[in-house]
Amino acid sequence: GDNYDYRAAMWKNGVMSLLNPDDQYSYTQSIISEDKDVYIIGYMETTNNESKYVYWKNGEANDIDFSPRAIAVDNHDVYVAGWEINNGLIPYIAKNGVLLDLEIPDNGGGIVGMKVADGSIHLIGFESIPDGPVYAKYWKDGHLETVMPNPPYYSNFTDIAVSEDKVHIVGYSGDENGARKGGYWVNGVETEINFSPRYIAIENNDVYILSEDATTYTKNGKTIVLPPSDSPSEQFASTGFQVIDGNVFVTAIKLDNQNKRLGSYIWQNGEEITPFLGDEMGVDFTGVAIVEK
Repeated sequence: GDNYDYRAAMWKNGVMSLLNPDDQYSYTQSIISEDKDVYIIGYMETTNNESKYVYWKNGEANDIDFSPRAIAVDNHDVYVAGWEINNGLIPYIAKNGVLLDLEIPDNGGGIVGMKVADGSIHLIGFESIPDGPVYAKYWKDGHLETVMPNPPYYSNFTDIAVSEDKVHIVGYSGDENGARKGGYWVNGVETEINFSPRYIAIENNDVYILSEDATTYTKNGKTIVLPPSDSPSEQFASTGFQVIDGNVFVTAIKLDNQNKRLGSYIWQNGEEITPFLGDEMGVDFTGVAIVEK
């Protein structure tokens, strides 16, 4: 495959700034905001041959001991979750750098998403079966709770949102032929959806769900098409989703049939607002966050 030499970067209103001051290999994974602060998780190398996982707060790096996959901020407390490798994958969550208690699935696993709300910590992730499938898992305050029973083949939760005592989760399960069935759960009650979901957002009791391929999103079950739906022969992957004041922001990357990156896109209400059409030295957007002025 291609040997990409990535640099972690952030764009503010279209202006790029690099996050690694040593201009060494680095990358980002996701971005969130609280008030006027911006938090990004990722990885960086330094000119001293150090390599480390980090989260950036307003561009300043803070070290993380394990591989991060999710970040949340509540009342200025920073929660980071993901997994470590120790005779397999072991999920973890830390608050301000201190590990919290977490029930471990029988076969280990990891955390891929998190929300902190009303004093509770909600996590989604997976259990990894040795030489077998992965199964979707959900934790509340460190304890495993059943949302989707293990299907015969595989399952995956892709995003989580919490609003007014309701826990919203999206994901999918698969059959022996690899076909997927999309699902949307509210407090454990499933509604089947006819696409593979990637992200969910809640605003003013409106529920928005973005497809994995960035072709559509739904608002309260009504389908809204996005520009990639006009190019069925091309392949896109959703990388970020946020709804602010009814405005829907989507980031995605374009891929060729070898999964090589061809460019990144960001749309506001279906209109491209910052084109980053790429080449082999292009841009991968990994998320979007809207910050208070």
